[in-house]
Amino acid sequence: MHIMQNLTKQDISSIIHNMAHLRKRYIQYLIKKTQNLSPLIGIIGHRQVGKTTVAENIAQSYVTLDDRDLLRLALESPKKFIKTYKDYLQAIDECQFAPSLFPEFKEHIRKNKQPGQYLLTGSVRFTSKKTIRESLTGRIINFELLPFTISELAHEPLPQTLLPFFAKNSVEKIIQIIKSKKNRISKSSKEYNYYLDRGGLPGVCFIQNNKLRELKLKEQLSTILERDIRQVYPTTLPNSQIFDFLEYVAKKQGQRFNYSDAKKITGITLPTQKKILYALEAIFLVRRLKVEGDYSGAIYYLEDQAESRLLSQNILTEPDYYEQLIYRNLRAQLFYHLGVTFKEFHYETRGGARIPYAIECEGYNLAILAIDDELPSRSEKAMAASFLKKYNNSRVLFLHRSNQMIKVDDKSISAPIFYFV
Repeated sequence: MHIMQNLTKQDISSIIHNMAHLRKRYIQYLIKKTQNLSPLIGIIGHRQVGKTTVAENIAQSYVTLDDRDLLRLALESPKKFIKTYKDYLQAIDECQFAPSLFPEFKEHIRKNKQPGQYLLTGSVRFTSKKTIRESLTGRIINFELLPFTISELAHEPLPQTLLPFFAKNSVEKIIQIIKSKKNRISKSSKEYNYYLDRGGLPGVCFIQNNKLRELKLKEQLSTILERDIRQVYPTTLPNSQIFDFLEYVAKKQGQRFNYSDAKKITGITLPTQKKILYALEAIFLVRRLKVEGDYSGAIYYLEDQAESRLLSQNILTEPDYYEQLIYRNLRAQLFYHLGVTFKEFHYETRGGARIPYAIECEGYNLAILAIDDELPSRSEKAMAASFLKKYNNSRVLFLHRSNQMIKVDDKSISAPIFYFV
């Protein structure tokens, strides 16, 4: 399957022309739907994922704690800071830098329960910091902003094609619903390849020069490892050793994590590895998926496609990148649907069955497998059968790059990936 096709200069120019600030992010709908339900709204996510732009577009007033004077005020006099900045839906960017603000938020909200007061953004998961977690419990609605998906890059609406799998629909009905919702296929190829190469971080993916884009990525990762990770885990390990560990994680994406092997490569002990992995999740560099089946443990994926390419040093195979693309794009359908709760996991058996990405939602389990052809091979069908036997109310979705959607059997569908990303 040849998915890494070259783009023409005209293709690139066309895509670059549609810059990030022109794109409406899927998360904005969720914030507008909930700003009248909670006094505090949180937007959390990877550094440079677009939180500031979203906050500036939605809030009535905006300040950032990247400003040293404002940060000093927030740290030294949090009560005065809150009294000073109290416009309706006041945005406070990178607020995790001032943990002392959060107990004051707690007291302020106790006295004034009016919804829509503050929009708080952070590049660190609020629940990872004890002071923040204890102050905000039950007082904030948090939304995570994911990197751009292919659909967002293409100015397309959020796909609605996964949800039919999590209801009492026959395979025939699912196919009918998906066909009624599909909205793009002919123009997806260039965006697909563009995304595989450049990822979905607005501060990076629109840089046209390859060397400059790589330099920006490296500088950004250096800032994250030096500044953000130590807010969660104040380790004495040098940045270079943490970077080596992150490279190891990138090269082992989608595989059951092996702490012993990681120690041989990086020299980092098992207890410290676990703390670093927790911190990397807390700053949105990686995400952990639980392993089910005959094994336990976890697999990890990097959150951004471009960071994955850089850190893995292009040693991953084409199917690896295809699996990662599926993970990073399909989850957005569920992340950005208000009220939908779901679990992501990885399925693997000693008999060789492997489902890289699976979802449990609304009492249903969905296995998602990338395949080369329109119809799955005998071994791919066997892996699907293992999953279907293991889980009640389960379905299988085979994804390929052709244009045909086919019923494989009463539990399985083979469909173009373009319908789902």
